[in-house]
Amino acid sequence: MKPMRHFHHKSIDRNSRRGFTMVIVLVAVVIVSIVAVAVFRTVRGHRDALRRAQWKVQAERLADAAIDRAILRLRGDATYRGETWRPTVDGVASSSSSGSDAAVAVPAMQANIVVQVKQATATIEITADVPNDPAHRVRVFRTVTVEIPPPT
Repeated sequence: MKPMRHFHHKSIDRNSRRGFTMVIVLVAVVIVSIVAVAVFRTVRGHRDALRRAQWKVQAERLADAAIDRAILRLRGDATYRGETWRPTVDGVASSSSSGSDAAVAVPAMQANIVVQVKQATATIEITADVPNDPAHRVRVFRTVTVEIPPPT
């Protein structure tokens, strides 16, 4: 009977080590998972910040282009009072911000142009949105006053 007790003691010791090893492995898995989630969130945050910075640059360029467009349209048509402009890029239509499978990712963009004319000057107000999505957009405002040349 002594050998059975001795054998039983080794079995308990071996099971105890296995249990301890399992706890260590589980703790390691939890730590690695926490680190992986933290890294993922950091990378996603940087990606979102970069995307917003790109949208801001695009919105600023869109606002500048909308001013040029309004000046040209006003010089060609004295009754021009603005529009909602949704430009395309090189003939590629803008996509929604939800994404698409297109090879060229062009965010939907929109510029609202309002022209107010008083005598020989016109005030042009621009609101440029990139993407054209109220939940995620970057909005840029521009206001310029230009002289309107007299009709010839």
